[in-house]
Amino acid sequence: MKIIKDEEGFSVIETVIVVVVVAALIFAGWYVYNSNKVSKNKDTPMKVQNLKKPADKTEAKSTDLASSWLLYKPPGSEYEIRIPDGWKLERYQSSSSVYSLDSSDISYIKGTTATVTEVQGGKDFSTVSFSLSIDKNTELPNTDAISKGVKQTSLTTTQGLVLDKYYFLTTTEPDIMGPPKGTKLYTYRVTKGNYSITVNHDVLDMQTDDLTYLEKSIQTIKFLN
Repeated sequence: MKIIKDEEGFSVIETVIVVVVVAALIFAGWYVYNSNKVSKNKDTPMKVQNLKKPADKTEAKSTDLASSWLLYKPPGSEYEIRIPDGWKLERYQSSSSVYSLDSSDISYIKGTTATVTEVQGGKDFSTVSFSLSIDKNTELPNTDAISKGVKQTSLTTTQGLVLDKYYFLTTTEPDIMGPPKGTKLYTYRVTKGNYSITVNHDVLDMQTDDLTYLEKSIQTIKFLN
């Protein structure tokens, strides 16, 4: 039987065998390469993404907020306090007490240094937006927030002292002179030795009740005696 050969002298069967062998070698090489790649991936530990929560910049900002406020000391230097930007307080002549009767005078305005203006004479008022007084008496004052209200909580000053917070909501109209119905009365009290500082804050009905800057301020109170 005559065997058919191609032009170069190889038979068809030989050509087919060569193609099959080459294909088998290519497949075997691919299989070994792919197996090694999969094995390497299994042995390599997966990188875990760092999901650590970023630092709370808001909290840090709040902690350092008062450091740039006006550092106030009365004439007798019995205490010091950081007063929020934008606040406009008054002080009676030769007195260590400071106050504000208008709620707009204790509005926070960033970058506007607070002021404490000395005034002469007294003023009649039924409510006070802010008042701070120091006295040589550790007994609780007879404010409505203390005598009629409740002790809400206790804060801590930067001096490490306990600052008690009292609250009372007026539910009736005053007979003669006093806070009108719906007024929220707050009293804060801190004591060191024989001295006490009392802070009063009244919020009339329909006014915004935001204690953020006020409480941040009074927490900076330091006795200097």
